[in-house]
Amino acid sequence: MKNFLFTAAFLIIIFSVNALTASEIAVLPYKINNPGMNFSVDAGIDYAKLIGIGAAVQKGVSLYPAFQLKKDLRSFGIDPSVAITEDNISLLSKSRMIDFVITGSILKTGEGYISKSILYSSSSGKIINNSTVKADTLENLAEKEISSLFLFLPDLNIKSESGQISETLIIADTSILTSFELNDIRKKIPEIYTSIKSISPDSRIYFTNYPSSNTGIKQIKSYSELESVSARLINSGKNTNLSYEDILSKGISGIQWEKNSNRNIIFITNSQIQKSSVIFQLSSKAQNKKIKISHILLSKTDKSSSIIYNDISVKTGGFIKDVTYHQRLVDGQGNDYHLFYERERLFISEINPSEWKNGIFKYSGSRDTHVKTASYLDEIDIAQRNKSLNAFSLDKFYRQYGERTVVSSDKAESNFETILNNFTVKFLKLESGSAPAKVLLSQFNTSVWVNIYDKNDIPFFQNALNSGSLVLTGLTIFPDSNSPYGIGFGNRILTQFSYDDIPLSLKSEFKKIISDKNRYINEGFLTPAIWFFDVKVEKVILLESENDIRN
Repeated sequence: MKNFLFTAAFLIIIFSVNALTASEIAVLPYKINNPGMNFSVDAGIDYAKLIGIGAAVQKGVSLYPAFQLKKDLRSFGIDPSVAITEDNISLLSKSRMIDFVITGSILKTGEGYISKSILYSSSSGKIINNSTVKADTLENLAEKEISSLFLFLPDLNIKSESGQISETLIIADTSILTSFELNDIRKKIPEIYTSIKSISPDSRIYFTNYPSSNTGIKQIKSYSELESVSARLINSGKNTNLSYEDILSKGISGIQWEKNSNRNIIFITNSQIQKSSVIFQLSSKAQNKKIKISHILLSKTDKSSSIIYNDISVKTGGFIKDVTYHQRLVDGQGNDYHLFYERERLFISEINPSEWKNGIFKYSGSRDTHVKTASYLDEIDIAQRNKSLNAFSLDKFYRQYGERTVVSSDKAESNFETILNNFTVKFLKLESGSAPAKVLLSQFNTSVWVNIYDKNDIPFFQNALNSGSLVLTGLTIFPDSNSPYGIGFGNRILTQFSYDDIPLSLKSEFKKIISDKNRYINEGFLTPAIWFFDVKVEKVILLESENDIRN
């Protein structure tokens, strides 16, 4: 009987949530459980707007206008900062013919935020789903919330213009060498799913770990599934050439790669390897099968191994990046100073520029040649003492061997997430195709060209050009070395939202993003990051249907 009830409830949820794409959703302001000077009731209003924008962009649902919702709450005497009853939601949804309602509460903690949310169905008169998630920022919290609440609703299926899909195998090193960093791996790996799916919704994602895996290579079909798999990872064994060769061979041959897909294998590793004929043969096999092999190198990967990993990545067209670690310390005079650690080298600095999140080493060629570091860094000689150095406890090491006092310190951080975002940017190529038009947008004294890939967006900009009025436009932001500003705008353009729908945290200016592009790309909402601008349309140019070779 219990199994029958569970199955029935499960089917109700599936049928209800499948109807979401053709329905209207209202997101009520969230209750702030512990309001204070830096976390007011207004944060609950802005968080609800984040959920609404994210649900519309990720899942394709229709959003009930925020300005109308504000009027309705006042009209029905509903105060979300105090209490919301089931009768309140029922009356609101039925009288305004709203199909689904989302609301919840947020608690601010020392490490971030915890939210609890419900998804209410007007037709069934019941809560059909709920979630509890944790994250370090409200933007990350909202992204997790959307994945959890809409567990049974697939992401909006935005096909690539070329029809090509991406396939990615994630391989995590869980050897003893990653013991200090396993928690970071568990936390960050699920974000790869969100990043890839946001950019290439029809992609396929696989996961395994080495030196030993309980599940083999597993296809991952949801964020929560990858989160669950990651949470069960434990340290065991030691990686060798044999274990690397074994898992790479399984990855290359053990997956039924889709014809003409964008194929990627990404290692997150902290293990040493040596040159071998087997590795050379496997990298050649991957190259022949058009599989790109990328590497994210954690704190204990030595120089010689780094060079070998680099050769594999370069040969197959993948990328390679070292994780950088940072920790802020305070000395006896109350002065801040900073420690940075990358590739078994420790540095000290008086300042903390955001550029460190792109790494502190600059290579003038291959990895066995001269390496430059930023001018604001001074190296600390750690000699034979590096065995006691934990990348997430730089302060502990410095207390013992450093020259300055350590009165207090922040929690250590890494640029792991930035590296993952940079990796997934390559999937943007799947969306590009040929643009039927481009538009010149201006804001104050800054102008940018934006390609329009959806023909349905063209009338919006033509009307704005004719009227000469400012229009609210949401644009995706991503790194683009070919752009004069080093960033690209607008593979995805959002024009359906009003000013009231957008939280203040997502509104920006072109000049701010251009001057601090790393922060806006890596700390934005969703992947690729979405920001909203008040812009004037200066030009709309319809492009030829066939590419001119002279272009």
